[in-house]
Amino acid sequence: MRTYNEKISIYHGMASTVAVNFSGNFFPIFAITILGATNYQVGLISSLPPLMALLMTIPAAILLNRAQTQKKLVAVSVLLARLMFLLIIALVFIPSQPTQAWMFLVIIALMNLPNTVANVGWQTFISGLFQNPTEEPFLVTETDY
Repeated sequence: MRTYNEKISIYHGMASTVAVNFSGNFFPIFAITILGATNYQVGLISSLPPLMALLMTIPAAILLNRAQTQKKLVAVSVLLARLMFLLIIALVFIPSQPTQAWMFLVIIALMNLPNTVANVGWQTFISGLFQNPTEEPFLVTETDY
């Protein structure tokens, strides 16, 4: 029988995965059909987010270690990442299509900076929920769902 924290962690992981995959899969389609992105720009849509996450992982860990309230920093990071979607909506009001596509790439890249801070901080919170050695296998099997 799973504990309450384990169940909530599984539900959070499922909801988070659905949300990320739902929006991320449609970014290239949006860029091509609405913003008139080139093949090169569509390629950057796939490669820039992981690159930015890679570059931000260690600075995010340092930032979280120096923060007095990690919970507040993670909450602000999540909020900043979600507010970037409002910038994506505003892109359609820029008159030049090539500018729209390049701005979209910048926003997608910058969105991954606060996302990385939030992800690193969230992993710290989840690992802090399970301090009992009998619950440690759950953290390994959590990704099976």
